[in-house]
Amino acid sequence: MTKINRRQLLQGIGGFTVGTVITNKHLILNAATPRIEIQVWDSQGNLLDSKKLDNLYFLDLRDNPIPELPRQVTAGKLFSDSPQFLFAIALKILVDGFGEVTLYADNKSQGYSPQDFPLNLNLAFAESRLYRVSQTVSLWKKEGIQFPSTLESRLEKAQSDLEKAINTNEIATKLKWCNSSLVESLWVGEEAVFIQAKQKIQERKNFLVGCNFFGYSQKGEEYNKRFQELFNFATIPFYWKYFEPKLGQKDWNSNNLKVNWLQQHQIIPKGHPLVWFHEVGIPDEVRTKPYSEIKNIIAQRIEEITRYYQGKINYFDIINEPHGIIWANELGFF
Repeated sequence: MTKINRRQLLQGIGGFTVGTVITNKHLILNAATPRIEIQVWDSQGNLLDSKKLDNLYFLDLRDNPIPELPRQVTAGKLFSDSPQFLFAIALKILVDGFGEVTLYADNKSQGYSPQDFPLNLNLAFAESRLYRVSQTVSLWKKEGIQFPSTLESRLEKAQSDLEKAINTNEIATKLKWCNSSLVESLWVGEEAVFIQAKQKIQERKNFLVGCNFFGYSQKGEEYNKRFQELFNFATIPFYWKYFEPKLGQKDWNSNNLKVNWLQQHQIIPKGHPLVWFHEVGIPDEVRTKPYSEIKNIIAQRIEEITRYYQGKINYFDIINEPHGIIWANELGFF
């Protein structure tokens, strides 16, 4: 069976990882260095802000970013020297109905050459995303993965919306159908990954997969429901500056609520972190103390917290990021 990991799919369904084979390092174009023009609009139909557009980058067909070439960027338009080989395009953009996502366009895995420009990137993103999602779903179906009819219907709608975008010259209407097609193919891609994983990957007993549980209880019941559906492991915050803003005044209650909820739902908690010399890990009054005193305070902190949660939290990250990078070592102890 063909193995495709999630990163490959998420990038590949943008159009260039899955199924792309190149025998040489690059496919060289027989041309001088021409200028190319790329046009982009935001989710509201306005020309994309030049600062956001300037984050656009080119890649070769092996997913390797290409060093930035000479370019000029204005609202909604980017003019650049063309790479001297077939290439793909990537840009983080907001898709109304899905969210902010880095999209990829590669001319249906063929790559772009200067002859393909000027290029409406909104349309190119919609074409490449749908092509790669369709290819991946088709491949997985041949391998025995069963998809619901609702997924097939969304693919059909994505194709129909894309055709409407292609067949209109009115830019606002074209952008509307591009966005609609993208929404469908993006969500199909997410759903397809999940379905394929559930059918291929056998659940392993006692395998822990988790996330931070910082949103409880402010984010409400929907957050709790989704967390319980997805995870059996949860990170509880013990960032010193917020857990104990003044020495001796610990906020036990907030974490107690989290731990109690997790225990009720058979989710294993982990404390994080007890020692971290990042800004959020250092109460203001600790900063001015000498090393020997801080060392003793930290030892007391570790012992007190671990004893308090004995039998409730069996996992702790005692020290987080013990290295010399300034932002993680503001006290200079590493």
